[in-house]
Amino acid sequence: MTYDSGEWTVMSQTSHKPGRSEQFIGFSILLCLATITAGIWLRQFSFNPAVLAIAVEPAAAMTASAPMTGETSAELPSELAVLSAPENFGPDDVYNKIDGKADLYLTAGFVHLTCQRFALKATNDDWMEWFVYDMGALPQAFSVFSLQRRTEGQSIGLTPFAYQTDNAIYFVSGRYYVEAVTAMPVPTMMTGMMAMARAFVAAHPPGPSVIPELKLFPQEYRETDNDGLQMADAFGFDGFTNVCPASQRTSKCLPI
Repeated sequence: MTYDSGEWTVMSQTSHKPGRSEQFIGFSILLCLATITAGIWLRQFSFNPAVLAIAVEPAAAMTASAPMTGETSAELPSELAVLSAPENFGPDDVYNKIDGKADLYLTAGFVHLTCQRFALKATNDDWMEWFVYDMGALPQAFSVFSLQRRTEGQSIGLTPFAYQTDNAIYFVSGRYYVEAVTAMPVPTMMTGMMAMARAFVAAHPPGPSVIPELKLFPQEYRETDNDGLQMADAFGFDGFTNVCPASQRTSKCLPI
């Protein structure tokens, strides 16, 4: 309908009726879509066994494998099974694992971190994480060991620098600083952790574990559990490096 010179004009438009060929093409397309939809719907009720094999094989291989890799490897005791694959971090990305503490390790000469989780074979609910810090040399390893020392720790004879808490073991073996930490201090787990620590020390002998600077302190009445070494920024001062704090008992009992 149009308006021209004051008059309305009605215009008719003839509709186009699709031919047989167009109807056939349209029907064919709808039939293909219906077939695809039915195939997808039926496929969800079946599975390919190969998919399960791909998922299971890595887990089985990881469980049977030895912990860690390369230099940081150690024999896995019978109480423990591998729970996760090893993780490796260098100076550029170690903060992803120990965010908030990375600077302490980096300023002390950090080289590499390898960590891995292990679980008791009896139950996967009890697990621990094993950290091996390659610090490059004994003084650097002892430095982070002393700065990370827990006040509740009890010295153990694993190496000259080693102690244990209710749920963890910390020690230095040569260039390596090692932490083994479990959330739940189950006796069997602690036994397995200690066995793994001994195996690590056997594989990586600490050698002469001597910090020469500590010999400068009087040995009588010295509290060796409080010995320390700060490689950099000691007591918050820039450039104040290689500082060895030590504790001495200043009082002694005199005979009456």
